[in-house]
Amino acid sequence: MLRQLFASLALSLFVAFTTLAQQAPTTPNFTEGIIVYDLKAYGVSELSEFFRETTLTVYIKDGKSKLDLKIMGGFADMQIIQTSENKQVALLNVPMLSEKVVVSLHENDMLKQLSVGINVNKTPINSGQMSYFYNEKRRIIGKSCYKATTTIAGTNQKAAMYLAKKWQMQTPDYLSPYIGILPAVPMNVEMNIEGLRLVLTAREMRRTSVSDKVFEIPEDYKQRTFSELKQEVKDIFGGTRKESVGL
Repeated sequence: MLRQLFASLALSLFVAFTTLAQQAPTTPNFTEGIIVYDLKAYGVSELSEFFRETTLTVYIKDGKSKLDLKIMGGFADMQIIQTSENKQVALLNVPMLSEKVVVSLHENDMLKQLSVGINVNKTPINSGQMSYFYNEKRRIIGKSCYKATTTIAGTNQKAAMYLAKKWQMQTPDYLSPYIGILPAVPMNVEMNIEGLRLVLTAREMRRTSVSDKVFEIPEDYKQRTFSELKQEVKDIFGGTRKESVGL
């Protein structure tokens, strides 16, 4: 169960990041500020409870971005940072690891491997096709949205979302190989993973000044190679069995 939990968490992180950021066909009009999303899970009692009080916060400033997923009010924390110098890192602070870890996203294509090992069929990157349903509308935190669906690149998982009609932001470079073109910021994303329904919904979106310190790596995070991190996770889950978690 712990292996399934971490695998579902890893894929939910991948899905959230790859569907939240987008490459707009017009000039982005959201260039500095924050978006806060609630993440809920339904369908598997043990996993649903684990996602209680879970939020994803997106920080944007002058080409820099930070995506911060906090599980159970901070019990576990996963982040992705891109600086204006195009430095891209993942920060992991989860109870299963011996210490807080920072890993370069350039090494061994980490994002592409996050969903390995949870029984999803792999498909080529950017194989998904976006479909739009302009007549299916919702208002989320006061913003007019329309429905769209897609296949998450690299998996056979379908995702449905509601896109804010008048809001665009720039795609972080570490995500561009994995996603199709979305014309607006997602305000709601839903998908199913092994019987677990994940629902991500915006609760706050505002233009505001963002401190440069948000994009700095804290001193208590230890640099690891991807190979070192992958081996530690394998050791925790008892070896290299075929169904082991995807890190």
